[in-house]
Amino acid sequence: MKVEDFFSQHNIIDLSFFNFSNAITAAYFAKENLEILKINENFRKFFPTLGNVNNVYFPDVLEQLGIPGQQIEQFVEDISKKGSVLIPQVNITINGEERVYSLLSARTHDDSFSYLNGVQGQFVDRTAEWELRREREELLEQKIRDREIIEEKTRQLESLATRLAKYLSPQIYQSIFSDQQGTEVRHARKNLTLFFSDIVQFTDLTDTMEPERLASVINSYLSEMSIIALESGGTIDKFIGDAILVFFGDPESEGETEDALKCVEMALRMKQRIQELQKENQALRNEIGTLQFESNRSSDRQRELYLDLDQRLQTIEAGGTSSVAGAGVGTTATAAAKPNDAEAYQAAFDQLKQGNYDKARAGFTDFLASYPKSQLRDNAQYWLAETHYVSKSFPAALDGFQLVISQYPASRKIPDAWLKIGYCNYE
Repeated sequence: MKVEDFFSQHNIIDLSFFNFSNAITAAYFAKENLEILKINENFRKFFPTLGNVNNVYFPDVLEQLGIPGQQIEQFVEDISKKGSVLIPQVNITINGEERVYSLLSARTHDDSFSYLNGVQGQFVDRTAEWELRREREELLEQKIRDREIIEEKTRQLESLATRLAKYLSPQIYQSIFSDQQGTEVRHARKNLTLFFSDIVQFTDLTDTMEPERLASVINSYLSEMSIIALESGGTIDKFIGDAILVFFGDPESEGETEDALKCVEMALRMKQRIQELQKENQALRNEIGTLQFESNRSSDRQRELYLDLDQRLQTIEAGGTSSVAGAGVGTTATAAAKPNDAEAYQAAFDQLKQGNYDKARAGFTDFLASYPKSQLRDNAQYWLAETHYVSKSFPAALDGFQLVISQYPASRKIPDAWLKIGYCNYE
């Protein structure tokens, strides 16, 4: 006889299942073919809708609990091939409440008691654990969203600060964003040194310049003056058109006397810089004038060649002989200037480029008197006015530039003359 024959099968199974009976999990014991033999009390409490499941095929119980078919197939396959199963998450809805379980099952084997050979398993309720995990994940997601919002707000503040920096004096900007004075609004009486400057006859200048050119001139002027003001420690209060208002003594001060001296030093630096800019502009205008003159000369020479060629062709068509001496451009009243006008013009212009303004003025004056029909008269009149301008004889220069506009309406120097009229009014 076998050992198991001396004991009651029912009692042995009960004794073997004692730990399951007192477990806090939902435990079951089934035959090797997965037919349920016994369940503990918690199994009935966990799944009251199942009723009596003895002698029921365990996969059918899983299906009745609403477990997906994929997990049921996984359970059957693993228990058959591996002898054990661990499904960490099984979602089951009981009486409208969704709960989360882990299913652990394993095949048992006992050489002494064959009726203990089968499958033992249990459902472990992990609802609270999964709820905590879900809350932790939600908190983590919220933290990520909050960080993204903070980063976006930071980018917006940085962008705002960058834009404000373009409109605020560095001292004021620094005091705002460093919170040196705190959030409390306070009033204090201080002695400040004020500086105010604007461009003389700016209104007349606006009447003679295109808006885009005027904006470029003003922006360049104010940028240069602002650099000097900031380097001198001044606080730029505002720009009013062409005017700039700077004060010393707030928010930073080195004492009333020192503030006043710094303001005077700034004014002298501004005056010196303006003179430097005028010289640079003058040199640039001279260079532009030289290039324009060379371009005009090239055009005039090309035009003369075409006129000479046309006259030669006409002579040939008329049956005559072409003569170089007889076909000179000087014989055509509308073709070009006298043979010597270009040389005389160039001689006066060379004096202008060399800075000999008196000689250049005399040369252009003689040119206008000697060559009344020259095609270079508009240029000569313009450069004659220029000799007055660089010599700071602004009334004479203004009259000269106005003569270019009134006497030579088709001249290519008209735009330059208008610009110089603006400069004369500015000076």
